[in-house]
Amino acid sequence: MSRTFILLFVFWSLCRGVSAQVAPGPTTLVPGQSVEREIAGGESHTYQISLTAGQFVRVVLEQKAIDVALALAAPDGKQVAEVNLTVAGGLESLSVEAAGGDYRLTLRAAGSATLAGSYRVRLEVKAAATAQDRQRISAEALMLEANELRRQGGKQAEQAIDKLQQALSVWRELGDPYWVAWSLSSIGVAYYRLSRYEKAIEYTEQALALHREVKSRAGEGQALNNLGLDYDNLGRHEQAIGYYEQATAIYREVKDRAGEGRAFNNRGNAYAGLGRHEKALEYYEQATALFREVKDRAGEGVALNNLGISHKNLGRYEKAIEYYEQALAISREVKDRTSEGRALNNLGIAYEKLGRYEKAIGYYEQALAIHREVKNRTSEGRALDNLGIAYEKLGRYEKAIGYSEQALAIRREVKDRAGGAYSLNSLARAERSQGNLLAARTYIEESLKLAESLRSDLLSPESRTSLLASVQSSYQLYTDVLMRQHQAEPTKGFDALAVETSERQRARSLLDLLSEARSDLRQGVDATLIERERTLAKQLNDKAQTRASTPEQAAALKREVSQLETDLERAQVAIRNANPRYAALVQPQPLKLTEIQQQLDADTLLLEYALGEERSYLWAITRDSLTSYELPKEEQIKQSALQVYELLTARSTNRRDESAGQRRERIAQAEAKLPAAAQSLSQTLLAPVAARLGNQRLVIVADGALQYIPFAMLPDPVVTGRSSVVGKNQPLMVGHEVVSLPSASALAIQRAELAGRQPAPKMLAVIADPVFDRTDARFTTPATETSDKGQAQTIAFDDARSIEHLAGKPDDKPGATIHRLVIPRLPFTRQEATRLLALTPKASSFGAIDFRASRATVLDGDLSQYRYVHFATHGLLDSERPGLSSLVLSMVDAEGKPQDGFLRANDIYNLKLPAELVVLSACQTGLGKEIKGEGLVGLTRGFMYAGAARVVVSLWSVNDKATADLMARFYEKMLKRGERPAAALRAAQVEMWKQKAWQSPYYWAAFTMQGEWR
Repeated sequence: MSRTFILLFVFWSLCRGVSAQVAPGPTTLVPGQSVEREIAGGESHTYQISLTAGQFVRVVLEQKAIDVALALAAPDGKQVAEVNLTVAGGLESLSVEAAGGDYRLTLRAAGSATLAGSYRVRLEVKAAATAQDRQRISAEALMLEANELRRQGGKQAEQAIDKLQQALSVWRELGDPYWVAWSLSSIGVAYYRLSRYEKAIEYTEQALALHREVKSRAGEGQALNNLGLDYDNLGRHEQAIGYYEQATAIYREVKDRAGEGRAFNNRGNAYAGLGRHEKALEYYEQATALFREVKDRAGEGVALNNLGISHKNLGRYEKAIEYYEQALAISREVKDRTSEGRALNNLGIAYEKLGRYEKAIGYYEQALAIHREVKNRTSEGRALDNLGIAYEKLGRYEKAIGYSEQALAIRREVKDRAGGAYSLNSLARAERSQGNLLAARTYIEESLKLAESLRSDLLSPESRTSLLASVQSSYQLYTDVLMRQHQAEPTKGFDALAVETSERQRARSLLDLLSEARSDLRQGVDATLIERERTLAKQLNDKAQTRASTPEQAAALKREVSQLETDLERAQVAIRNANPRYAALVQPQPLKLTEIQQQLDADTLLLEYALGEERSYLWAITRDSLTSYELPKEEQIKQSALQVYELLTARSTNRRDESAGQRRERIAQAEAKLPAAAQSLSQTLLAPVAARLGNQRLVIVADGALQYIPFAMLPDPVVTGRSSVVGKNQPLMVGHEVVSLPSASALAIQRAELAGRQPAPKMLAVIADPVFDRTDARFTTPATETSDKGQAQTIAFDDARSIEHLAGKPDDKPGATIHRLVIPRLPFTRQEATRLLALTPKASSFGAIDFRASRATVLDGDLSQYRYVHFATHGLLDSERPGLSSLVLSMVDAEGKPQDGFLRANDIYNLKLPAELVVLSACQTGLGKEIKGEGLVGLTRGFMYAGAARVVVSLWSVNDKATADLMARFYEKMLKRGERPAAALRAAQVEMWKQKAWQSPYYWAAFTMQGEWR
């Protein structure tokens, strides 16, 4: 699905503007004088030029903030020439030898009447043309002929390159660097149209250098935009984004609104190529608004098509069809065959996703015919691929393979690595469906090799993460093929390869980050880059604190935050690029099976889950064995897991339309349903491996929706149904220590970092009970006099350490009010801090309570002296932008002045915190944005990056009092009894479970440990 929009050197046909406003009566244009006038889009100005036979005439037009075409008509009314070779901000030139008489020059501005700009036109006349003048006339004519040939496509595009090469030679002979630059740009565009992107880059880079030399900002912006398109089509999306950003800045400078729209659209394409579809959507929406502003119907159609693609990628197929149909209508209105083909192709994809394969094939066939007609090889390959997929889903495998093979040949011809990976994946699916496992494996291995090569080109962790997410289906397919081979030949080691494939597909960006954390990436980097990163980080933090009052303000704020995130990411990419050691740092390889086994103790069983479209798998791994199990498909497991999670978190869910009695009834029903739902999930996930569990420690590497489930609370499949001291279902934690890992490979990198690291000199730091606003009683009553008991009595028993649900939402009306974010005090965090600090000598502990529980306290570096770092406060989850998820600390200082109290994930990555354990005694701190292949991206990995050996986090909004009780038990076992953190957490949770008041897993199961269990 080609989504590109290239800024081409296109004729603006004067015949198209029949409704344009024409200035009354021609103005005489005098040789040697310049005329400067304002002009609006769609408006035309006419000038009369009186000439004698044999004179050489050159019209030079300087365009300001608007694209203006010019046409010259002879005295008899016949058109001599019609020119629009450059763009807004550029120069146009039209040269002729006159026949004598009164000529008519017409200037017409592109775009709508809402678009305003100006121009300066100058007439140069000589008595007779020189040889050089005739060369100029020839070069201009060659460029115009090339434009027309390029527009026709196919072999004519090759002829266009020949014409442009001739023009280029003439301009070089004339010594005119301005038109040499535009000729080079035109050649680059022609090669782009032929899908020869590397050749296009070669010429466009030459053009860029010359545009800069002659200080042609418009030409520079054009070249940067086109380089972005070239790199984008080669699958190098991150580089493309950098070019688009530079182009956007120039378009704004020269006030080219349409160009700005194209650059926004193209940047959306690049983010879509990286799998970052929400971000792509933001840019497409901005592009659509700009195109509508300037009445650019063709541009609007392209942007609408891309909006459809984003909604399709986000699973909103009906919405996507609406956008595609609008784009199709516009493409036919403006007679843009290329865009028409894209819209048809995309309609086919949407209908295929809805299971309407025959209808999809009809659209694909229409698209294929158009792409062949206009000789667009890249789009032709995509249409062929899509036909192959549709026929594979209809069970017509031979036909599917035929189309996919044709697609692959084209992908290789145009050197489209991402497209090649896609075609190979399609071939692998078709071969697997026929039972040809060896052929399927060959294809999918080659596909993944291409995907890995694309990933290695990227410097941004976000982009690496998104790219890997986009190829998760390929990893799932490879795993499935290997496991089918294992079932056919159990002794060949295919199950071991499947485990290693599972490791390759999960938490790879976390591996990179952990590896990166072992070196100071900023050492030796230009100080200006470091300062830019700091400045942008501060601006992002400042903007993230801003509260909008209306939906309109909220939308604008979201755009500003998104742009700052993008700018910060690009600054960090520049830092990585400037560090010569970075390339060697970011290539940690996932572990082989034998290396995974070396990480395990004799009493440890690793359970690694991989969910798949048709079937899922579980591998039980010990130091010397591997056993595989087939599980139901992902959708079935997902529904069961989400049901358990919903029942577990019923107490922390607040519904505005619910009375107190209705809430109690809902919670009671959830508690009654939970045991059966949990037992059912346990039967699916644990019963197959029940005979292997014994009394071993269980290390869980979950996948998909299973990351939301604390395995410790699932019924033990070995003892479920027997009598126990508490009830019918005995939680898994009673017989097993349970630890979570994002991947086995991540643990190995952590251990390499921890090896030989000296423990911090002091024991415990506690940050708790911050002050959130001036209504807090501590402004009038000393904190030491505040009654914990009295405070607790004013708070409901089920108060949770969550503020996500406390932020009011606006009505869906313009001008509606967004309610102020209310952050209540958590009184039991003070008790919690007091009890924990009492467990260690004062000289070895640090308590930051009240106003001292601030962001500044955490960022000043003193926490690096402590082995255990404990946060007891609210957590704020931003599932859309994980970098802004935060712990909420004091929002005001002791004098009542507002301050930034949000300790965000972005802050945490910059900490140096070599702690044995970090505990986030707050809500949902173990959650984050779920990204395929990467897991839940949030606060946890920030603390791991900062140096924490292990992190205790929560999976839902936890109860304040219960959490204080649990934490006191947990730390008492660690600090007084010397138990390992994992063992201490298990013992504390078992004690809570045995108490009637806290028996529900809601109160104790939320906290899980991630990282080192030793």
